[in-house]
Amino acid sequence: MKKEIKIVLPAAIALLSAFVLAACGNSGETTLSQLEAANADDAFFETDSETEANLLSTNAQDEAAGIPQPDTVIVVYICGSVQNPGVYELPAGSRVCDGLDAAGGFSEGADEKRINLAGILSDGDMVFFPEEGESIPEGASDYVTGSAGNESVTSLININTAGEQALCTLPGIGSSKAQAIIKYREEHGSFKDIKEIMNVNGIGESLYSQIKDLICV
Repeated sequence: MKKEIKIVLPAAIALLSAFVLAACGNSGETTLSQLEAANADDAFFETDSETEANLLSTNAQDEAAGIPQPDTVIVVYICGSVQNPGVYELPAGSRVCDGLDAAGGFSEGADEKRINLAGILSDGDMVFFPEEGESIPEGASDYVTGSAGNESVTSLININTAGEQALCTLPGIGSSKAQAIIKYREEHGSFKDIKEIMNVNGIGESLYSQIKDLICV
């Protein structure tokens, strides 16, 4: 009876050990695969994070150096009847009113209703703010309000309201003659007929014939 116990017990221990080793072997393999996959994921995310950090660092350096970032800044030329005409950098998506504010607002004599202040600016725009009665120069971006039917009327220079800059666009009218026109209407009131401009010192029939089709009252 004792011999049988000795024989069975080692066999049972050996069989149990085999099961334990088999289980440990499978578990070890699974754990190793999981570790390898986890390491691969960590390497991917680490590389991706490093790339993003490098891009952010480059952008920060460009901003510090004053280099505008793509699609964030536009450059526009604001001119005409504004306080400080010039080229301005504005955030992308800015409107005409933002350009006007950057240039210090309207100057005296500006026709404040001719330009659509709600228009959205584009990179490279030239926004011209005219004086009353002044025509829009060629090359200016189209932000003019009003219908096309009024275009022929607004293209004429109103000698009762036009400032020096607008008057100087007329042929034969320089700064001195423009100032003389302004002084005349300040002293005598508005012109009632365009022919009355010949009452201004320095403007005779010859000059009048050159500008009569370009002016109105």
